[in-house]
Amino acid sequence: MHFSESKAHPRPVVTDFESGAKAAGSVLWNGWKDGVTGIVKEPRAGYKRHGILGAAAGSLMATVNVVMKPGLSSLSSITWLGRGVDASVRNVLEKYKKEGRHLSPKIFDVTSSLSTGSNEETQNENHRDVSSAAKIAANISGFHPKVCQHIIDEFEKIKAEHERHMASSSTKKKYRTVSFSNNNKTRRSSSLDARANS
Repeated sequence: MHFSESKAHPRPVVTDFESGAKAAGSVLWNGWKDGVTGIVKEPRAGYKRHGILGAAAGSLMATVNVVMKPGLSSLSSITWLGRGVDASVRNVLEKYKKEGRHLSPKIFDVTSSLSTGSNEETQNENHRDVSSAAKIAANISGFHPKVCQHIIDEFEKIKAEHERHMASSSTKKKYRTVSFSNNNKTRRSSSLDARANS
């Protein structure tokens, strides 16, 4: 049951940061406006369609919408702003590509922000700690080699912990079986002794 008289707002088209910012502002404004004006519009529309019960249902919906619409529009505006940033970056990258210019992969490398000689030495030392598997994973995934090495190290820790757990649980099973069979032997011998005494 929908009592609102308002029509859906047109979906914005984002082509750059400016259009993303406009879309964010528009979504934010419409969410707040619809939430606040719905306090009057929803019950009125419900009353026109279904009388007193419709007005009560419209009032309930308006009460929920007065909180939900502004909150959701605030989150949605962040999304539209992010889409604007993404579109602007894509436009710049496309422009560079058309001009035949190439971006250095070091732009996205956090450790390359300082280009001093001592920093290069530190980078070389850091790359010595990275395995060849991490370097291959970095080339395939696009992640920094140290990130890939960290993932591999964490996986190895989990694997070793799992193997220790499996080894300890199989050892516990052996001890349980042995103690269980010893208990049966003890019970059998004590029941045989009880029969012999009677």
